Amino acid sequence: MGKLVECIPNFSVSKETNEAVYRGLVDVAKSIPGCMLFDVQSDGNHNRCVFTMVGSPEAIEEAAFQLCRKAMETIDMTKHQGQHPPRGELPPGGQLVPQHGLDGQQHRRRPGGGEGLQEK
Repeated sequence: MGKLVECIPNFSVSKETNEAVYRGLVDVAKSIPGCMLFDVQSDGNHNRCVFTMVGSPEAIEEAAFQLCRKAMETIDMTKHQGQHPPRGELPPGGQLVPQHGLDGQQHRRRPGGGEGLQEK
């Protein structure tokens, strides 16, 4: 079995506040070969959703990139309502989407030195 990593991004949208945008993000995560969408938690009060994905480093990197792109295209932060102040479509800073190996190690680049998510 190849190396597996876990990625847990969160986005400023919830199923309860904008089901179409939420569903679009879920569909993107499910569309990436080698990425398993393990769980999605949605919280309408905070207007957030949290994804748990597991897969190969390459698949998770692609899923995270595509999710970030979709979030930036579809989440309108000018209309954001929730218990936390709006900070952006992506997690604060938006640039870091950590990937953790199931061995507990954090991975930021593909094995072999290829272009990583942070460079995209």
